This record gives sequence, C-alpha cells and structure tokens, in this order.
Amino acid sequence: MSFRNASDRVTECVTFARLADTLGVAENTILRARMDPENPNARSAPEGWEKGIAWLARERAGDLVKLAQELGG
Repeated sequence: MSFRNASDRVTECVTFARLADTLGVAENTILRARMDPENPNARSAPEGWEKGIAWLARERAGDLVKLAQELGG
C-alpha cells in the first residue's frame, strides 16, 4: 500500500451528503439543522439522528481498524 493511499484512507471523513443519505433526508436539511437555532432558517435535527451518526461512527471506526491491520499495526 502506498503512503498516498494510506493517508487518503485515514483522513477520509463523512460528508454531509453521506449523513443526509444515512438519515434519509436532503443534504439541505442537514445544513439547516446545523445552523444557529436563532437563525430563522434553522431547522430541527432529523428524527433518529443519534442512531444514524452512531452507525456512521462505528462504520468509520471499523474502516480505520482495517487500515491499521493492513499496515501491520
């Protein structure tokens, strides 16, 4: 495995688009839910967001463990 490939994999992050897809909402919904609640354009977080983000975190953790194993760590 090359340094570039390994460093790309370790620095990957979950995009707002991926989060929206996981939660079954539009990306715009995610962006508006992240706004300051005082902003009139802000919206509530999607229902079930905790489980969705937890699932993405576990998936990401698994990917990083796999990378470490591939690198012999």
